Amino acid sequence: MMTRSFLYSGDVSPLFKQRFLGNKVYDSYSHMTITMAGVFEAQLLGERKFKGNVTVSAIIHMPFPDGMLLKRRQEKNGHYYTSSPTLAAMMRGLEIACADLLFDKDTVIVAMNIEKRWSVDPRLEMIISEVGSNGRKEEKKD
Repeated sequence: MMTRSFLYSGDVSPLFKQRFLGNKVYDSYSHMTITMAGVFEAQLLGERKFKGNVTVSAIIHMPFPDGMLLKRRQEKNGHYYTSSPTLAAMMRGLEIACADLLFDKDTVIVAMNIEKRWSVDPRLEMIISEVGSNGRKEEKKD
């Protein structure tokens, strides 16, 4: 069973917002997949893609607005982030990006845990683990 950690440095919130081109609206998932492709592939280090059932845990560290006072930033650092983009949009975006970049076509996400937190150092931290068909990590048999 394979477990890998991935780190995407920088503000990820623009990757989850809808984009407008003229009077057409399109989602940002394809843009997000392209943006994260190099980072994930480099961190996969040539290993195989994930197969079978997987669990995904992610913490999305959101940046503070430019106008927020330093004292307020210190108070909120590490606390839950309750503004948009929504957690549902972020979950869907991560699922699409991972499916395109990290998962074989038969891979199924059986559990997903995502948090949004304020941070002075915006980034995405993600851990993906393969699990057995019963939902538990399988142990090597000697």
